[in-house]
Amino acid sequence: MELFEFLTILLSIIIGLALADVVAGNAFRPLAFGEPLFAVDNASSIVSLIPCSALVATKLKPVHYALATLAPVTILLDTLAISYVID
Repeated sequence: MELFEFLTILLSIIIGLALADVVAGNAFRPLAFGEPLFAVDNASSIVSLIPCSALVATKLKPVHYALATLAPVTILLDTLAISYVID
């Protein structure tokens, strides 16, 4: 097995775990704060799922370069856009 093949397999595992983390975070954050799961306020979380899902689905390098930059930005914007207050 060449190094590139090994890194491709490893990257697929890491991106899959990252996608699972984004899904879990988007699902449990509203539930933890007593908000309904399917609400308009949670729409920003769906935006962060799109690039993460595309990263898992594709193996094209140019797409990965673009989405690897876009995914953290969308997650950061989602985090900053939602401001739950802990009482």
